[in-house]
Amino acid sequence: GLLVGLGESLEDRIAHLRYLNNFETLDEIPIMGFNPYKDTPMANHPPSPLEEQLKIMAVTRIMYPEIRITVPTPTIGPKNVEYSLNAGANNLATVIADNYPLEVKGVGSPVCGNYDDVVSVINKLGLTPQTI
Repeated sequence: GLLVGLGESLEDRIAHLRYLNNFETLDEIPIMGFNPYKDTPMANHPPSPLEEQLKIMAVTRIMYPEIRITVPTPTIGPKNVEYSLNAGANNLATVIADNYPLEVKGVGSPVCGNYDDVVSVINKLGLTPQTI
């Protein structure tokens, strides 16, 4: 997968995507933007701009038309879920049950991610959410 926004160039990202061709069992490419956490060595590093994440999602979709492109929902927000799906993502990760608190350790500062929020965005786009 790709963690976008650590100082790499677009060319670095594309080289990484090409490298992934070496894996015969590749069926998913997770893409997420760097999000700084307080009290860590990179706490002052800027977060990855959404535009950069969307750009590499679109490039990934062109390079890998059949692959599952996964993005995390809690840290990108409902509007950005929509943008990500339109850019080529087709799998939303870390969807949180509606009755579970958003202060889940490991998801940073959630602004989205509850099941109903995510399904609402998917339906708005005329897509069909997968059910479990």
